[in-house]
Amino acid sequence: MMKSSNHKPKKHENDMNEKLNNEEQIVNEQEQTPVESCEVQAESQVAEDDLAARCKQLEEEKEQLFSRLQRSVADLQNYQKKAARDRQEAIQYAELSVIERFVFTMLDDLDRALKAAEEHGLGTQDPLYKGIDMIRQNLLGQLKQAGIERIEAEGKKFDPLYHEAIMEMPTNDVEENTIVHVMNQGYTQNGKTIRATKAVVAKPIPKTETQDTTSEQ
Repeated sequence: MMKSSNHKPKKHENDMNEKLNNEEQIVNEQEQTPVESCEVQAESQVAEDDLAARCKQLEEEKEQLFSRLQRSVADLQNYQKKAARDRQEAIQYAELSVIERFVFTMLDDLDRALKAAEEHGLGTQDPLYKGIDMIRQNLLGQLKQAGIERIEAEGKKFDPLYHEAIMEMPTNDVEENTIVHVMNQGYTQNGKTIRATKAVVAKPIPKTETQDTTSEQ
């Protein structure tokens, strides 16, 4: 009986020690929990800041890419427009070259033929004159359909936008810089000069020359 009673105090002592150890562990855990919580919160805040910074960076990159895309689209559209204009201008230039080389030259010859016919006494009702004039009028009508018209120059004031002075004629019969004779007809297309009129322009006779002529008479 004495033997069994000796074991009870030792067991009780062990239980007390275990209880104290558990309480110390709980206290330690309670003391460590706020520190660990702060560390977790700090790590979470850092992660949120990194995510926000990354989102901002991605947004800026997106805007830059969109801006570059817009510029690329605009450049492509401008290139397409320029290519279309260049192609159209090339076609027009080729057409004008053909017109200048053949049609205008033919009209110049027809004008000279009509003038020669008049100088040789052929009237406007002469069959030859009428035939030449019919061909000329037909060509002028076809040009007009393409927006090409003759520049009316004789008797007009010289205008460098439409005329090219190839000679000056001293005279006081008309005002200075008046076109007194057309050498080659000029043409416009939709109001733009494509061939300037080659003309003779009036130049006033100096007074000294006029006085000398009068005194000689």
